[in-house]
Amino acid sequence: MKILLLTSILVLTQSAYSKTKKNSCSSLSSCIELVSKLTEKKYIIDKEVKGVIKVTSNLKITKANADDFISEVLSINGYTRIPSKDDQWTILSARDVRYMPTPNYIYGKDKVPNNYDHAMVTIKLKNPHIGPEISRNFRPFMSRYGRIIDIKSSGVIIISDTGKNIHRLINLVNILDKKPSKKEIEKYEDDKKLSDKIRTLKARNCSDIKSELVETRGLLRK
Repeated sequence: MKILLLTSILVLTQSAYSKTKKNSCSSLSSCIELVSKLTEKKYIIDKEVKGVIKVTSNLKITKANADDFISEVLSINGYTRIPSKDDQWTILSARDVRYMPTPNYIYGKDKVPNNYDHAMVTIKLKNPHIGPEISRNFRPFMSRYGRIIDIKSSGVIIISDTGKNIHRLINLVNILDKKPSKKEIEKYEDDKKLSDKIRTLKARNCSDIKSELVETRGLLRK
């Protein structure tokens, strides 16, 4: 009876050890492999991808949290993942994300994933005149490889960043972006007319100066 009990304990211990070893996540590559098995997603990994992972013993990586877990782990190590086709992703350095086709979303129509994967979102502003101001003042709040631009002609801003940061920036946009009053629209129009006039005058002055220089050079040659 004692021998049977001892054998059972050894089998259970070995089984628990094997399970722990199988589900280990001590390096970035082992984490990717574990998450790939749990989520059934395939990964193409850049040769430069490497890193050491430390997690507390009470953090259990399951099928439910594996996707968000690997998204954050990659971000911490300076990497990101981009979907290439159904259930297949490419893992690369976050600094190279600007050269890759990231998922593109339209705010108000599409749901931007709230994780650390990089994405691009297009926001149509209620007040198209504040696009340049938002673009300029939001730059300090971008992540290291995040980008923001404004398209003045269409009253649109485009943000390329992690999903987490995009959600944070959208909240700020919603606070600042209000439909302009009739008085504000008139002021914007007057300011634009004045700005256009100043630009025209500067261009005319430059043209006059250029003509004078040409005439002066002609006289000197004589």
